[in-house]
Amino acid sequence: MTQSNQQQAELPRRPALDRFPGLRHSSFWFRYFAALLLCSLLHATASAATVRAYIQPERAQTGQVVTYVITVQNGTVQSLPQLRLPAQVGMNTGISTSQNIEIRNGQRVFSTQLAWGVAGTEPGEVVIPPQEVLVNGDVLKTNEVRLVVTEAPSVPGAAGSPDDARSPLFQIEVGKTEIYQGE
Repeated sequence: MTQSNQQQAELPRRPALDRFPGLRHSSFWFRYFAALLLCSLLHATASAATVRAYIQPERAQTGQVVTYVITVQNGTVQSLPQLRLPAQVGMNTGISTSQNIEIRNGQRVFSTQLAWGVAGTEPGEVVIPPQEVLVNGDVLKTNEVRLVVTEAPSVPGAAGSPDDARSPLFQIEVGKTEIYQGE
């Protein structure tokens, strides 16, 4: 064996790279795009979970049912919160949940809404304190929410003396008092 043949035998053969010189640089681009893709996925999933509470509508009459909502974004609710409501607010319905997935500015936003029907029992401004929600293993607190409750107008005949219960709520006056068969 000649010396040049011996040197070629000692070098590892890379037939694909020898035949296609453009592939030498493709591993760099492959690594570059793989790293870019990984970073974008980590950024999309690493968004911190947020919680927010609101009430709809913000003004109500006594006894009127309004919706108290807690929205959790980019997180998984691990246990349903036990609402801590002031004495002037009563819970009227159980919990209702909904989930939503949106793409905003190229990023996936996952949200869960927890909703309850509540009603004010006394007129005045009521503050619903921050609620604690277990999200992704962390206890997160919502903001406090204000509800303005006004006195509901009284309905005639709804309460009062027994005479009020027997009085009619409305009267009908007709122009004709006699009717004939087949009319």
